[in-house]
Amino acid sequence: MKYPAVERTKYSEITTPTYGIAIDEKGEQKPMSGIRLISIQRERDRASPRLLVRALENPQSIAAMPDQKLGDRSLPAVSIKSGINTFIVLFDPATKLPAAIRTRDADSVYGDSNYDMIPSDWKDVCFRLNTR
Repeated sequence: MKYPAVERTKYSEITTPTYGIAIDEKGEQKPMSGIRLISIQRERDRASPRLLVRALENPQSIAAMPDQKLGDRSLPAVSIKSGINTFIVLFDPATKLPAAIRTRDADSVYGDSNYDMIPSDWKDVCFRLNTR
């Protein structure tokens, strides 16, 4: 969609848990809309490696769900409540790793829709704790 026209803008965003601002290339600051702030916070939470760790630290935030479709596959899933967000995590039975982290969003044009983050390119990581 191109409304009213395509334009290229540069800006920076600063967010806190309750407020956000956008700073354009001229240094002018404008308050961020509440919808944009909540979306940024949701996506930051969804992409955080800490999402699953926080869920394990807070087991009451986890609930079993029926299997969920991802493409042509049906995968086991759980819901994780994190703040005001609820994420649906689909697991690959072969690797036991998350195959998708999903949210359901209401859309007045297209109807309720799945929004998935698909993690990939998993690698083993070794680290050593300094215990001095």
